[in-house]
Amino acid sequence: MQHEFIRPISGNLTRRHFLYLAGTGSLALLWGCATHPVTGRPQFILMSESQEIRLDKENSPHQISADYGPVQDRALRDYGSYVGHEVSRHSHRPDMPYSFTALNAPYVNAYAFPGGTIGITRGILLELENEAELASLIGHEVGHVSARHTAQRMTRGLLAAVVFSGAAAAAGPQWENVVAGLGGIGAGALLASYSRNQER
Repeated sequence: MQHEFIRPISGNLTRRHFLYLAGTGSLALLWGCATHPVTGRPQFILMSESQEIRLDKENSPHQISADYGPVQDRALRDYGSYVGHEVSRHSHRPDMPYSFTALNAPYVNAYAFPGGTIGITRGILLELENEAELASLIGHEVGHVSARHTAQRMTRGLLAAVVFSGAAAAAGPQWENVVAGLGGIGAGALLASYSRNQER
């Protein structure tokens, strides 16, 4: 006979596992409390600034390469970098290691990595009329870095994965795949909606 404390709640999840998950979740909540750099309000983030920078350094070179690398025109590169640094020094996170790259890609796009790497394609640069429009575009991307949008999305993704993994384990083996599949769909929809809000 199993001891009451470790009797399975449902399926494969025992009380001991449940208490462990609850304790780990509580520690994560305490560890993840930070102050939002833009609003000044408490914010739950499971990624440090150094992790944001490391993630940026690991991934941004691949995207820059996929966008055909930096433009050859040095004056254009220097101008974009100058405007970018003028904007970023007035942001809520001016000490991030910002870099601004004008890219050879012909399509219209601009993006920011969490550590401050910002890419602006030649396609979008051709659409801009003046420096104010360039500053506005860069300001939008710097805003993503300042508000820690990537860290927020990754935190939500991790929490969704933990919740749905726990639900799948609690549902038992016969429902595990169904719950996990529904969880993935739900998490994807949740993350997509937050992404749209962040863009606004």
